[in-house]
Amino acid sequence: MSEPRGRYLWILSRTPQMDPDVLGAGLARLGAMGFDINALIWPAHRQGTNAR
Repeated sequence: MSEPRGRYLWILSRTPQMDPDVLGAGLARLGAMGFDINALIWPAHRQGTNAR
């Protein structure tokens, strides 16, 4: 998901860990689309927490 100008990008997942093959394919596609995947920030997720 990105904002209209493509300056911000979010990778969303329904699970805390994504399948490495799916993530790799997604990153390759995003890079081909012109996103700087090296600038992504990978936050640490804690189990059992819900943002509400």
